[in-house]
Amino acid sequence: MSPSDISAIRLQGDEHEVDSLAACIQAAMAYWGHTFSYEYVAGLSGAAFSPALSGHRTCAGWWMEPASDARIAFTGSALGFEIERAPAGNADTDRAVASFARHAADALERGGVVVCSAGPRWGVATAWSDDLSRVSCATPRGSEEGSGAMPWAPMYILQPCERSLSRGEALREAIRFGAEVAAGTYEPEGLRYGGRLYDAWLARLNKEHFCPECGQNGWKCAERTASRARGTQLATVGFLKRARAFLPDVNGGGRVEKIAASYAAMATKLAPYVAGCGLNGIWCDPLKRARYAQDIAEVRHLHHTAALRLLLLACLL
Repeated sequence: MSPSDISAIRLQGDEHEVDSLAACIQAAMAYWGHTFSYEYVAGLSGAAFSPALSGHRTCAGWWMEPASDARIAFTGSALGFEIERAPAGNADTDRAVASFARHAADALERGGVVVCSAGPRWGVATAWSDDLSRVSCATPRGSEEGSGAMPWAPMYILQPCERSLSRGEALREAIRFGAEVAAGTYEPEGLRYGGRLYDAWLARLNKEHFCPECGQNGWKCAERTASRARGTQLATVGFLKRARAFLPDVNGGGRVEKIAASYAAMATKLAPYVAGCGLNGIWCDPLKRARYAQDIAEVRHLHHTAALRLLLLACLL
């Protein structure tokens, strides 16, 4: 593979399950010859520990797609890449964007990777153009022409470098941040964590349609919500299993295992309601719908328990 062969970049994972930015970072690391599991990247990037509730999404099928890049610099320090962000809009936007486009093209020739916000998802550039609106991006669902690659959309150049954090340092810091995410004390603008998604989910179960925007097809949005939430939970389980080897001194009473077990139990509860399960039949049956609501409420309770345990673990690191 030549350094400029960005068309060879491949994203892994089901679009209904993975966080798109974490999937892009995993694909970039693989492009550079470094294999990391999605679960590990999701834990480091902050995409694990709690589903997101985005106030910017009117369709419930996408309210877990926050496109948050707040932890991308930390993730680079932990995995081994440095970042350069595209300029934000200002009076000199055209000139600044043109300069960034040239710099990005040079970086791609040297083996760099460009990630950009492509609508509700993040994508990896697989064909470059100095006209950023024509950049081809690969997302977890496939290739798209010009999907959100506009001058004002978040865009980063990623270039490989030596990591500045040891694995143990990175894991401990990720868990500290993960505890804030799980408890909901981390509140970036427009986003809510800490199980707020489950509260919003339960409130929709009393409505005729789960997603007012999609009406009778809103049950499909409910399926996608379950798939994304479950993907988050399974990522947390995988991340904690990896972290366990680096945290033997704080595992009295099996703290890490108990947290992982709570997230695994959440994923088990949601398994019957994920994409492709035929939720429409459940939605129209009062008894099945009542059981569905009970399961979501139990997931909310399990999340609360896991968040408290994570906060205690974080205090011991």
